[in-house]
Amino acid sequence: MAYGTLYGRDKELAALSKLKDKKTSSLVVINGRRRIGKSALAEEYGKSFKKFYEFQGIFPRREGPKVDQLQNFAEQVRAQFGTPKLSFQDWTEAFSYLARLTSEGDTLILLDEISWMATGEADFAGRLKIAWDVHFKKNPNLVMILCGSVSSWIEQNILKNAEFVGRVSSVIRLKELDLKPSAKFFGNEQDRYRPIEIVRLLSITGCIPKYLEEVSTKDSVNANIKRLCFTSGGYLFEDFDRIFSDVFGAKSGTYRKIVSVLTDGPLSIGEVCVKLKQAQNGEFTKSLEDLVQSGFIARYHNHKPDGTLSKLSRFRISDNYLRFYLKYILPNKERIAKENFTFNSLEDLPGWQSICGLQFENLILNRLPEILPALGLEGEKILSASPYFQTKTTRSEACQIDLLIACKTNSYYVCEVKFREKISLEVIREVKKKIAALKFPKRSSFRPVLLYSGELDRAVIDEDYFDRILDIGRLLKS
Repeated sequence: MAYGTLYGRDKELAALSKLKDKKTSSLVVINGRRRIGKSALAEEYGKSFKKFYEFQGIFPRREGPKVDQLQNFAEQVRAQFGTPKLSFQDWTEAFSYLARLTSEGDTLILLDEISWMATGEADFAGRLKIAWDVHFKKNPNLVMILCGSVSSWIEQNILKNAEFVGRVSSVIRLKELDLKPSAKFFGNEQDRYRPIEIVRLLSITGCIPKYLEEVSTKDSVNANIKRLCFTSGGYLFEDFDRIFSDVFGAKSGTYRKIVSVLTDGPLSIGEVCVKLKQAQNGEFTKSLEDLVQSGFIARYHNHKPDGTLSKLSRFRISDNYLRFYLKYILPNKERIAKENFTFNSLEDLPGWQSICGLQFENLILNRLPEILPALGLEGEKILSASPYFQTKTTRSEACQIDLLIACKTNSYYVCEVKFREKISLEVIREVKKKIAALKFPKRSSFRPVLLYSGELDRAVIDEDYFDRILDIGRLLKS
């Protein structure tokens, strides 16, 4: 295991590197869920600068004495610049002081967890904007990165704030790693594992860099999952409370209830409200939007045959670790903490096969830019690619497609996503039934596709039914 190595961020680093070709200063925003590698990306980029300064906000905990963010900032300035002990009256003074220290030279400034830094200052963003205009941007060789896990705060206060219009040079919304860079965390020991074992682990961790760093390649995948998830003090046993509290603070309880009802599959906003006995109002809609912006859930719309969005939409958990925690760790947390939760194999866990299917499906949906070229569809004029659901009516049967890829030629790739040790001919019968239920214009053509991890029965290949078959395990080494 290579700790601290930055894998799979070449595209983001290339975009950031282009900023150094400019003859003017740059303001950059990097956001994404906790543990996704935002700070690591900024620090790697910082290696290309002569001077790199990093400032972090501190989580504003309710218990104990309130943390003074200005005092924390002053201490970080003193530590990095060797100045005497400082005391700032407000953020205008703090930013002005930092700007004087960085007025010349090749410089990168990282303001990390900026929403925490803004605690207690209603006009933090406004003061930062003025300091940028009046001071920071006058150094043509300076880049400032605003970074944070509370994506909703960044969207509202920076990206959608009229005061910052035209000032942000680049926005990087950091996603999970692709499959190939995720497999690099296994190093030279990758061949010790079957592809389905690695895919199983990635389906639980969601290809989050920090989680993959915690994997011991000396142990089996199942042993790693037991240690990380089902052992008191295990990293994934503990991390849910940390990330939810850090991101949502006092409102974390409300957001937990929402994601909890989505653990068994996608739901419409109406279905979520019914399960929670919650009125569908503006405040509730905003909570859903916050979860989407934070990367914990995703909203997908059905697409009409012409590729346009229909009014039908559903929400699904898009963060694999989140679902696994809610489904298996949280219900058994007390027993795990007391060390009396035991099982022989993961397959013994209730509903394991069904949840594995959801986890694997999510793994696919979260990295379509990697999957579509692997299917040989990069030359197609794709109108949409997303799950598809058809409700039961007097004229049609209910139907759900794991992934439906609509092309401009009125052809549709109907993708079945399977995660099983052995995949039999039954998969062909399942797909045929789904295609028969679809109600699309008569001129439409359907091409069946199989995306899988596991052992595929030779008879499935010999049947020559699927237009394309993709073993996801191949992408780990391609």
